[in-house]
Amino acid sequence: MSATDGRGGERSPVRRRGVQLAAGLGAVVLLLAALAAWALASPVGSSPDDNFHLANIYCTAGEATCRPEGLREVPCYAGNGKLTADCQRDAGVTVPATNGIRGGWYPPLNYSAMSALVGDTVRMTTLTVRLANSVLSIALLIGSLALSSRRLRPAVALSWLVAAVPLGMFLFASINPNAWSVIGVAACWGPALSFLIGDHRRSEPLREDEPSGAPRDGRASSARWLSATRIAFVALSTLLALGARSESPLFVTGVALAVTLLGFQREHWRRALLPAGMVVAAVAFYLFYGASKLSEMMSYQRDGTVRLWDLTVGVAVLPFRGLGPDGPLSWLDTPLPATVTVSAVGAFAAASIIGLARIDTRKALALLVFLVACQLGGTLAAYQAMSTGNNLQPRYFLPALFVIAGLALIPRQLVAPPSEVGSGPLSPNFTSLQFWLIAGAVIVANSAALLAVLSRFTFGVGPLQPDLLAKVGRPPWWWESIPVGPFGVWLLGSVAFAAAIVVAFRFIPALRWDPQKSQTR
Repeated sequence: MSATDGRGGERSPVRRRGVQLAAGLGAVVLLLAALAAWALASPVGSSPDDNFHLANIYCTAGEATCRPEGLREVPCYAGNGKLTADCQRDAGVTVPATNGIRGGWYPPLNYSAMSALVGDTVRMTTLTVRLANSVLSIALLIGSLALSSRRLRPAVALSWLVAAVPLGMFLFASINPNAWSVIGVAACWGPALSFLIGDHRRSEPLREDEPSGAPRDGRASSARWLSATRIAFVALSTLLALGARSESPLFVTGVALAVTLLGFQREHWRRALLPAGMVVAAVAFYLFYGASKLSEMMSYQRDGTVRLWDLTVGVAVLPFRGLGPDGPLSWLDTPLPATVTVSAVGAFAAASIIGLARIDTRKALALLVFLVACQLGGTLAAYQAMSTGNNLQPRYFLPALFVIAGLALIPRQLVAPPSEVGSGPLSPNFTSLQFWLIAGAVIVANSAALLAVLSRFTFGVGPLQPDLLAKVGRPPWWWESIPVGPFGVWLLGSVAFAAAIVVAFRFIPALRWDPQKSQTR
């Protein structure tokens, strides 16, 4: 269907681009408002091990001294969903507790960057870091979309949509280094695969604003600039992921193997140096940080029997627990209503199944290799963690969820020349009804999860009651500088997220597949 102006005529390319630019800017502002609501929805120390990460930020900034001796102080409400955040008295506290804080267990990049945001109080620092991570998440999403091939952008956009709610939204707006791990891995695979397959200008139609006689040297220069930008972006995303968590090398390696299987071309073998470099960086970070952490953990090894089958099954389902089962938010003490789980799991499953209807050998192998890499590495990590009395959490494996959805949604036959493209559509064939049902389910899940978090810290775990939240005003634990209370934040976050999805996918054609063009490249 052609875009038309208000008088029934076709819109000019300039006006069409203006509408898309305005829609893009609007979606960014709305999405930032949605993440800001998540940043405000929980008190200081509400994400897992925030006491550890916040102390390390201050110690890296030179504002405190971390001491491994003593007991680590945890928030009074942590682990007990019946306790509200009113028990915490953190107003005016300038430095977090640093007893029992061991340094050197995580790569220092995240702490070093966040240390520049230390404010006058712990509350101010927490809110500033949460908002900074929110902005960074949106920036990497935009970069990933802009630097992915036109054939991959819908897969990148939809993978973020179905994998981010609820745990992703909670982490994006937190101080937890897991935020960097997730966004780094989720952002890098699209541009990395696009670099491997090339821009394929010879097989893609000219843009409507590009004259048919466009000089080839101009195209070559543009292609070189695009390739260099993709390399730089992939390097940055990989560095963010590796510089945040010791588990990230597992996912970076899996992504590198998957995109190589999908996009390797013998005549352009040098492009495979990019994923090879990702693997080298992942191994280096693991040897330098992950191995030392593991060695120290194993020195405290406990006796116990660990069943390999139980570990294998547990690791296989662990990424999907980020969609809501078992209450993955906060200190694993915030159960989510069935509305969240059913909506989020249903949206993820529906999008993946529709995507897998368009599959070829490379796509199947890439998905299989990524799953096997995550399974083997995850099982080993789970065994080591359980041997030391620890348990793996869904947030550790959340990056895998974004890549699984993305690989399921990519078109088939990415590197086949036009003369060898088989019959039938290449891209997943979503009807408008199917797509908006998926988007609607994610919107419902986000709203219900945000309400559950606000209710948990305001009233304790219990039935969701928006009307009661509207009457409570501003509870004692609430942020002093925020004029609206929990109900207003929930309403703002829910509406902003819904509006961002509608605006982005309704007015930016590049984010969705065109059924009329899915037969060809």
